[in-house]
Amino acid sequence: MPSTDDIPTGLITTIRVQRKDPSRVSIYIDGEFAFGLYADIAMQCGLRKDVVADRSSVESALRAESVRRAYNAALNLLSYRMRTVSEISQRLSDKGFDEETVSEILRRLVERGYLDDQTFAREFATSRARGRGFGIHRIRGDLRKKGVDREIVDDVIATLDPEVDWLALARQQAEKRWPRLGTTADPRRRQKKLFDFLIRRGFDFGTARQVVEEMGE
Repeated sequence: MPSTDDIPTGLITTIRVQRKDPSRVSIYIDGEFAFGLYADIAMQCGLRKDVVADRSSVESALRAESVRRAYNAALNLLSYRMRTVSEISQRLSDKGFDEETVSEILRRLVERGYLDDQTFAREFATSRARGRGFGIHRIRGDLRKKGVDREIVDDVIATLDPEVDWLALARQQAEKRWPRLGTTADPRRRQKKLFDFLIRRGFDFGTARQVVEEMGE
């Protein structure tokens, strides 16, 4: 949206439907192209041919345009996969939308059920554990990196923890990794590599140590 000093005003001399997107129109003020809008927004804001577009009506139209574009951008992002509130906020900010617009879009998405960090965290954690074989510490860290509030993360982890056999999961990952570590004259180096691997996967010290000892027997 243009700055206050750049808001075009004057007599609307032409309104032309855009070729690439018939749902949008190009507004010409005093014979020169001024800006593009969704046609319904132009109508709602009273922007018609031979009408004088004042600052207030143009600002309202451009604000509505910005919100519409931001909302569509957010829905497009969500069409690929679930995302957190923080992720959508950051992506919209990166696209140049101002804080007021971003806040409005987040409010709408949450109200309509398109954004739900609790549901996201639960499905993400389950997928990372059962589908990817990550340990609890890695899952917790990844959720925090995605901007999920600590309270939600703690709640999800507390629910998931008793449902997953972390020791069995660590064994599965170790059995896959062990042959890829090769052979070495010093078996302790091989065990150390496996231990580091399990820690990076997010398993706790005790679980990693037990599995390494079992693999070395």
